[in-house]
Amino acid sequence: MINNMLTVNPAIDLRNGNVVRLYKGLYNQETIYSDDPLKIAEKWMDAGAQTLHIIDLDGARTGKLVNLNIVKKIINACDLKIQLGGGIRSKEAIEEAINAGVHRVIMSTRIFQDNNFLASLSHELKKRIIVSIDCKDGIVMDKGWSRQTSLSVLQAIKIVEDSGIKTCVVTDVAQDGTLKGPNVELIKNILSSTKMDIIAAGGMSTIDDVKTMTAIGNKYVNLNGVIIGKALYEGKIDLKEAINCAS
Repeated sequence: MINNMLTVNPAIDLRNGNVVRLYKGLYNQETIYSDDPLKIAEKWMDAGAQTLHIIDLDGARTGKLVNLNIVKKIINACDLKIQLGGGIRSKEAIEEAINAGVHRVIMSTRIFQDNNFLASLSHELKKRIIVSIDCKDGIVMDKGWSRQTSLSVLQAIKIVEDSGIKTCVVTDVAQDGTLKGPNVELIKNILSSTKMDIIAAGGMSTIDDVKTMTAIGNKYVNLNGVIIGKALYEGKIDLKEAINCAS
């Protein structure tokens, strides 16, 4: 059996300066967990996290980087690799985030609206991009999960892989924030269909889910990591235990 260590990425979703979680991506079903994002970032760093998954929910709705100043504070105070998404829809926004110290940017909407966008970017910039494939019932969503596209998940995966991007985050929107467990069959189907590195998100609820994803990672070496959000904030998963389990 292959010992494929997964990266456990704690999630911080930012809205109106707060750390929040949405239920199934619905902005009108929000739970606020903290008004101090830096304190939360330090908590996850102290628990052993090496990478932090930050989504600017305000940016996802407006198409602009709204909470970059908060992200900068986290970068300056914490020894963490930051992957940032939400509102990054241009080359200029990518460069602004990278210049602020973001390790990798997460993009979705522009990728699937503009077939020529990725082709216009340099190889160096592409290495700093993770494409987020957010889906519901097998169909890709964009604009902060508010609009359904015409693409299936596997069609989107093919577009991204052909562009030269190496990593995707795949989120089942219907599972996200529900604490009902990840969509294992979706993840397996994607892993068997691509050579790209895949980070799985949506529904992680117990340490058994982490164990399940670790076992899948031992079969599919391109499962690169998992993202855990609500389960950490609700105390359903202990981050230290999850990191130890995934390694």
